[in-house]
Amino acid sequence: MSAEYKTLSAAPLHLSGSSLKLIACGAMLTDHACKVLLSPSSPACLILSGLVGRIAFPLFAFLLVEGFLHTRSRFRYAGNLLLFAALSEVPFDLALYGRPFFRMHQNTLFTLFLALLMLILLETASGKLSGRYSQMSAKILIILAFALAAWLLRADYDALGVGAVAAMYLLWGWGLPAPSMGCLILNLASFANAGAFLSLLPIACYNGRRGMKVKYAFYLFYPAHLLALYGLKLLM
Repeated sequence: MSAEYKTLSAAPLHLSGSSLKLIACGAMLTDHACKVLLSPSSPACLILSGLVGRIAFPLFAFLLVEGFLHTRSRFRYAGNLLLFAALSEVPFDLALYGRPFFRMHQNTLFTLFLALLMLILLETASGKLSGRYSQMSAKILIILAFALAAWLLRADYDALGVGAVAAMYLLWGWGLPAPSMGCLILNLASFANAGAFLSLLPIACYNGRRGMKVKYAFYLFYPAHLLALYGLKLLM
């Protein structure tokens, strides 16, 4: 697997990693605003959440793989994800379920945290095991183990989310087919996540550059926007 993503030089628009992150945050805000403030069965919610909202996770998964391959400290990266996953769980449960603890659904940062640990072990398997079949067997077991963990934890997108990240990582050197396969995996159970394919439009415009340093801004935005939406719901 190549450590460099093959960008499209002929793309009509060139977007940095920070631009993709801002698009993902906007899509996520749209999704959560619809779920918290509108009726889930309303046409507006179905369209905005089902199309615009589904763009967010594939973009975050794409940026997770890119970050994994270029971060200076993968364990600090994992630590940040776990810390903010824990800090965001109460805001997540309050916003979406109206209670401080809801054990049947955990926030997206837990999914990304599990996926990052999976990537670390997948790379370790590639470096430590010599035989092709040994590597393949180990990678399959690692992916299945973390997919099961995400499902048992009831993390957002559960096993399919972890599988999407694994597909992107394993096909990374191919360019656009990597996130395309990730989006396909997100729709294996149903086409409820069909809007995920719209994320391929901004990804196709990715220029391979980091852009603005907005890492901690995103970490803070995640729980903050959930609390803000919960506050608005109480006022309505």
